[in-house]
Amino acid sequence: IMMRKIDKWSDRILSPIANNLVFFVISFILLFAPAVIRDYSDVRYWIMAIPISIALAYIVSSLVTISNSKIVKITLYLVLSIVTLIEAFIIISFGTRFSALIIRLMLETNPDEAVGFFTLYVIPYLLYIVIFIVLYVSLIYILEKRVKPIEFKSYNPIIKTASSITIILLVSLVVVRDIREVRLLRRNNNIATIFQSRLGFVYGGLYTSYGLLVDAFNNWLITSKDIDELAITLKQPIVVDPLYKSSHICIIIGESFNKHHASVYDYHLNTTPALNEELSAGRLFVFND
Repeated sequence: IMMRKIDKWSDRILSPIANNLVFFVISFILLFAPAVIRDYSDVRYWIMAIPISIALAYIVSSLVTISNSKIVKITLYLVLSIVTLIEAFIIISFGTRFSALIIRLMLETNPDEAVGFFTLYVIPYLLYIVIFIVLYVSLIYILEKRVKPIEFKSYNPIIKTASSITIILLVSLVVVRDIREVRLLRRNNNIATIFQSRLGFVYGGLYTSYGLLVDAFNNWLITSKDIDELAITLKQPIVVDPLYKSSHICIIIGESFNKHHASVYDYHLNTTPALNEELSAGRLFVFND
């Protein structure tokens, strides 16, 4: 009787995979792919990304099973595909993954910059993108139609039980990690403190697009709060020591500035005519060291 109960329990645990095998496999690939693209030569990242990707794929497959809705499945397909596609593009084009900086750049981009971005990175490859999307959607459609649900009842009970326990452990890792992350964010509002706290815990979510995206939004919210507080602070008058008589002020501007492309730093094109004029008039000092 006990073995029958365990066997039924295992079938129930594995049902999201059995009933949505195609969705589960594609979800795993979408979650795991960015880690391979970014860190294909470092097996350590694979070891972290594989179990977390399996757990997340199981969670979204469970949502599809519970809802039993094609709309939910299509929506999850769409979200997972878009997130993975965006991060793969960021990795290949810029050598980076999701971060607070990427989120900030996306949110602060104006229409002219967006048009320029699409003109440079999307329009020239639009035909290839359309072909890829058509093939990708067609492949999913064909697999969903032809691949039948798995009948786990015919499998060895020991294998089913071991698989069920493994799934539970992996999902528990994700849940514990997320609960810990929420508590960490509530206790701290400093990125450095949060980062140091994570060093003592296996933060596997950082090896998936999902974890990186959530982490990037959290960091963006924290830095936005810091910037707002800084803006309030700067409205207050700055008290200067009366003994300090010098009127020289040094302003360091680092926003998107590359000195290797500045004519004021001997670049062969006249890219900084206003700075050159200030330098010639003796009103500008150039730091060469």
